[in-house]
Amino acid sequence: MNSPVVYVILGPTATGKTDLLLQLAKTTNIEVINCDSRQIYQDMPIGTTQPSVEIRKAVTHHLIDFLSPDQQFSAGQFKQHANKLILEIISRGNLPVVCGGTGFYYRSLSTEMIELPDNDSLKQEISQMTHIERVELLKKKDPLSVVQPGESSKAGRIHPNDQYRIERALLVLMQTGRPLRSYYEAGFNVRKDLKFIGFWLDIEIEEWRSLVVKRARQMIDSGMVDEAVRIRQQFGICPGLNTVGYFEALQCADLEISQQKFEEKLIQSHLQYGRHQRLWFRKQSHLPLYSKEEALDNFQKDLNSVIQS
Repeated sequence: MNSPVVYVILGPTATGKTDLLLQLAKTTNIEVINCDSRQIYQDMPIGTTQPSVEIRKAVTHHLIDFLSPDQQFSAGQFKQHANKLILEIISRGNLPVVCGGTGFYYRSLSTEMIELPDNDSLKQEISQMTHIERVELLKKKDPLSVVQPGESSKAGRIHPNDQYRIERALLVLMQTGRPLRSYYEAGFNVRKDLKFIGFWLDIEIEEWRSLVVKRARQMIDSGMVDEAVRIRQQFGICPGLNTVGYFEALQCADLEISQQKFEEKLIQSHLQYGRHQRLWFRKQSHLPLYSKEEALDNFQKDLNSVIQS
């Protein structure tokens, strides 16, 4: 008996994944499982660039806009929720499509990764640190975990600007005494109970940069600073505000930087975030790189190849 199929569409921010989903939904009954660690949060649609309500009416989305900004959501929790959703979607006769840009969520779902028991007190201790404090503590406890200036990224090593993975690596190290990179070095076993097929999406670099700039300006015009202030007033400095761009938004709100400087920093943060995502996806040899045109052409071929195998 063939394993159930899960289709995967990954890619850097601002590469057109949502538009592609709308195109695919015209020919196939799909339901989307969000694989973006930012879009899980409630009341933060602007800074996390969540798909609009209209888009979510056109294509069913799961694991989006559902978690309070003061809550953590680990890769292990993502896997548990996604596993349940995959079975439910298949039972309805639809195709589950995992779509987003958080590679660590996808790796957790598609492999037999380390799964830590919940340790709320330790999570809270780490979440209350500033990002700089987390980076410095991780470097102190395991200097090889963090990519140094001038070095190229290596498997299991983390760029100091990667807030999610810094926090995850620190949690693993403090809870197990073993560096996260050691699990990467040992490798991960691919799951056998589900068949993951798909691709990662990319566009020409200059077009991508232009779209990132346009998106950042739309965030500002739509009220990202007010959104950040509202979340801080309600929850304080919380996990939701540790996502890309909110630190700069609060700097602008507190008059530490001008709106022009905020725009510059927001654009730079998203460009840097996207470059990091792109580097990660390039290392996933089992996921081919498609342009949007190739994705539309190959989608049904990919599904047919699995059905016939």
